[in-house]
Amino acid sequence: PTDDVVPFSQGEASLEHWAEHAACAATSTPSAPDGCVARDGCAGGPVVFCSHDEGHDWPGLAPASIWAFFAAQ
Repeated sequence: PTDDVVPFSQGEASLEHWAEHAACAATSTPSAPDGCVARDGCAGGPVVFCSHDEGHDWPGLAPASIWAFFAAQ
């Protein structure tokens, strides 16, 4: 990850915050598009984390990720 504004560790901390809030399991499963993972067993709604190397900008995977998220609801 090449984001020079938000450290990757803060993204991981955000993932853990929302996974705890949604009562997710500690495991995750690869999710579409490539580079994304979905936390398993979330009772409070899906928690998905996507990693990319496009800096602090909308990544190329954003449209597909957003579409997959809403299509799964």
